[in-house]
Amino acid sequence: IIPAKAGGLDFMGIGQLNETLSRVRRRLNKSQRTVAVLCTMAKANTNLTDGVVAQLKEDYPEAYHATISDTVRVGEASFAQEPLTTFDPRVKTMIEYKALSEALFAPVLEEVRGR
Repeated sequence: IIPAKAGGLDFMGIGQLNETLSRVRRRLNKSQRTVAVLCTMAKANTNLTDGVVAQLKEDYPEAYHATISDTVRVGEASFAQEPLTTFDPRVKTMIEYKALSEALFAPVLEEVRGR
């Protein structure tokens, strides 16, 4: 799972990440694959976020893609020393993280329930 912040320096770092993962596949683990890519702290309708998301989808077409919105509520929950799940479970970011976890872990849960 690759988290990538929707920022300028982070956008430039995607190329370095691709090189590192390529080396890992060649030298250490030929079966390494990227399951999911998260574009975090995304601001809606900005060229930067759109560019980061498009680049990640191009570089990792086989991965599950999720965009997690930027919100002040995450920082407020941290300041209150409370998980976002209880601090504000209805905030858009929490809903996006929940959808991500359900998408990633649904196959595992189905297998466990099927036993």
